[in-house]
Amino acid sequence: MLEIILLTSLWKNLGQVAAGKGRTRAWALVAIGFWIAGEVAGLLIGGLLGLDLGAYAVALGLAALGATVGWLVVKALPPVPGYEAAPF
Repeated sequence: MLEIILLTSLWKNLGQVAAGKGRTRAWALVAIGFWIAGEVAGLLIGGLLGLDLGAYAVALGLAALGATVGWLVVKALPPVPGYEAAPF
């Protein structure tokens, strides 16, 4: 349940960052995709190493790493040329 709350919060925050640069909110999918890919990879790696409950810890660690990479990608996006952010 906590993961769903974190993913929803990540989706909303990165969507706002992308929209502030004149990009679509769909750019938040990058971080969500990296999160899911990291979690699946962590489960596979932990399972192959024979870690029982530790496989879930490895999965969460790689999911957090994937979300961080996705966040960095969205933050590094340049603004759309000619786009001026609306003053708040």
